[in-house]
Formats: sequence, structure tokens, C-alpha cells
Amino acid sequence: MLSTITLYSLLLPLAVGAALKDTQAPLVQNSLDPDPSLEHGNLTGLPFKKFLIEEMGNVKYLLHHHAVKALLGDRSYVLLRQAEIQERESAVWEYLWNHDLYCEDWPESSSYWDGPPKIYMSDGRVFDADPEHVPQDVIVALQELEEQESKRRMEVRRHRYCELTRPDDASDDVVEAMPDTTEDEWKIDIPEEYLRYLIPRGVQDEEDHRMDSYWQEKQKEDEKKILAGGKSVRNVELPDPRRCKKLDKQ
Repeated sequence: MLSTITLYSLLLPLAVGAALKDTQAPLVQNSLDPDPSLEHGNLTGLPFKKFLIEEMGNVKYLLHHHAVKALLGDRSYVLLRQAEIQERESAVWEYLWNHDLYCEDWPESSSYWDGPPKIYMSDGRVFDADPEHVPQDVIVALQELEEQESKRRMEVRRHRYCELTRPDDASDDVVEAMPDTTEDEWKIDIPEEYLRYLIPRGVQDEEDHRMDSYWQEKQKEDEKKILAGGKSVRNVELPDPRRCKKLDKQ
């Protein structure tokens, strides 16, 4: 009986050949169009772009994994698998956004939503928005200010983009219609009565540092799992819309 190592050495060239043919070719190119029939079902039935490794059995995938990793090297292999995972998760986020869904039980959702709610403004200003100790009318007012600032920022960027892409032969009137703008112009002044809910910069810096450390450790663990063949687009968990909340976008 052939040993595992001998069998692997015999099958490795075949796996390398498959890897050289196409390491990341999608099986279907369907765009993520809304499907009303799946509104209350699992997202596995939606036409997400699929990759070859998703159609492989466990043994074939293991051979493919080792072959492609040997072919590309550890760093490039990790980047390849991360790109596939990110594309799938982005497609899921797009679906949830288009359908106004918040899926609290989805691990990817909880990793972004964990922690007390906050409102982020320009110049590093972060406000507490936890309804347990911030009045609802204050939260609403700060959210409105945040939205105003966001609109201002978008307008500033639009002006800058237009100036950068403006034809050389454009008239002076065009220049006058696009005023010189700075970031200070889209910074919203916060009423004094709301400043008591401003989180001190030192406190926020400490929390940001803890969060950065958390994500760095998580990234290292994910890379180890990818290199071991235990993490790929094959096992990206999909949310169940039946367990999601419908958000009211206004």
C-alpha cells in the first residue's frame, strides 16, 4: 500500500497543473441581483460568484491547497485566499445593504458592531451614543450633525475631483463655480450642551489601540488557518435572513 507521502508526491504534479490552469477562476459570473423568493431563506441559494475550490471535494482541495501554496509561496497564497474571502463577504454586505438587513448573529456583522454605539465626526471627535446613558434626543441630534458633515465632506471631495479633472481649456467661469475648499469648511461645530458626551481623546486612543491589537492578532490567526488549509472561501459563513432585522432607512 502506498504511503501518504508517496501518494501525495504522485498526485502533486496533477494538482499543480490544475493550479496553473486557473487558481481563482469563478464558476459563475452572475451579479448579485435581488431575488424576492429568497427574502426569507438562506443566502446560499443566491448567485454569488463562485470559485473553483468551492466545487472541490475535501481531498482534491487539500491537494490543490498544497500545490498552489508551493507554487505561489506563503505570502502570495494568503493574499489569494484573502481576496476570495473578501469578495464573497463584500457580496454579502451588498445584499444586506440593498435589502436593509442587519444580521446580528452573523460573525462578520458582530465583529463590526460589537461595543457601545458611537458617533464619529471629523478631527477625531467621537461621541458616546449609548442609549443607556445618553438621551435619545441628543443621539438623534448628533446623528443629524454627523449626516450634515458627511454631506459637506462629499461635496468638498466632488469639487476637488472636478478641479483635478477640469479640462485645460475650460473657461474661468468654471473655476469660479468650484471654490477653493479645505477640510475645515466641512467640519461641523457641535453645540456646547452636547460636548459633555464627547469621549476624551486619551480614552478613545486607548480603545483604538486595543482594537488595533485585536485585529492584528486576528489577522495572524486567520493567516495561520489559511496556510494550514482550514480557512478559505469554502467555509465563509453566510447569514440567514430569517434571523436578521429589517432596518428603517430614512
